[in-house]
Amino acid sequence: MDKKDVIFSVITPNDNDYSNELELRNEILWKTSGLNIYEKPLNENEDYHIIGKTENNLIACLLLTKINEKTLLMREVSVKKSLQGLGIGKMLTAFSEEFAVKNGYNKIEIHNARLNVVPFYEKQGYSIVGDEFIQFGIKRRKMEKKIK
Repeated sequence: MDKKDVIFSVITPNDNDYSNELELRNEILWKTSGLNIYEKPLNENEDYHIIGKTENNLIACLLLTKINEKTLLMREVSVKKSLQGLGIGKMLTAFSEEFAVKNGYNKIEIHNARLNVVPFYEKQGYSIVGDEFIQFGIKRRKMEKKIK
């Protein structure tokens, strides 16, 4: 797979790719925390759903949730396990930041970054805010980035 073949876009829960997005998030994030995405109401209709696809395969996704007029919360960042470490996550976050800027936002926060991905976000310009905490048995950090 060539990174230049990845197409990023914004979808809604009404799009056909939403079910694939849920499956990827469930596999990468929820199951590893002992949870199931299908067992709770998600209330994601107001979120921006960013996905990355190659041909007909959804390989990456994240959600941006509006905190206020200038700030978004990045969450549920997922890249297909077999493609992690190839730069797809970097491209996904860069696309999301460009989208945020085009829509008038100037800051993105991450409220529960797992410790193992904190270095990834730091390389993308995110800064740690506050102390380490535990959620669903996993050590996490809050992070943020001012974007232009």
